[in-house]
Amino acid sequence: MAPASSVDMKRGAEGKETEKEKGKDAGQLAGTASNQNQPPSDAESTADMFSIVLTPAQWRKLVILAFGSLVNNITYSLLAPFFPSIARERGVSEIHVGLVFGIFALAAFATAPLAGIALQKKRFTRLNMMIFGMVLNAIFTAAFGLLEFYDQEKHSIFWYLVLAYGSRIMAGIGCGLTDTSLYALIAKT
Repeated sequence: MAPASSVDMKRGAEGKETEKEKGKDAGQLAGTASNQNQPPSDAESTADMFSIVLTPAQWRKLVILAFGSLVNNITYSLLAPFFPSIARERGVSEIHVGLVFGIFALAAFATAPLAGIALQKKRFTRLNMMIFGMVLNAIFTAAFGLLEFYDQEKHSIFWYLVLAYGSRIMAGIGCGLTDTSLYALIAKT
């Protein structure tokens, strides 16, 4: 037997339902039906977005990948406090200093879509591409750091700039490979 509503109880006591109560019930039903067809509000969708529960293994993966992304992207700005003053001592113009910084971002930007295509065609696994990109980034960031020991008296400034641009381009390619694969791994988690 179905539970009796307050209207049914009143009707049972009085024997009939008033017009006001009929209108009230119809309005409640209409409001309920119309709310079901409406999209969730921003507050509801935000609450749903944060109600995702991750397992401890997924949290570990996410933290490790986020840390990898942080370390990978630190190499972009790591040399900002040091390189301009060292380059000025060697006679490098400010335009070239800016281009050395910008070429890294350009290389990463150009590499990312190509890395995405390679991942999509399954030419590389996400993990292999991430490791290769990190190693490439690390090697050429270290090579850029070794430019401090470049002997300008024996060689011209031209070769200093070639080495600076080359190492930053290769480090940028490594960063683009790593970022693309990291984001794919995070999405998989």
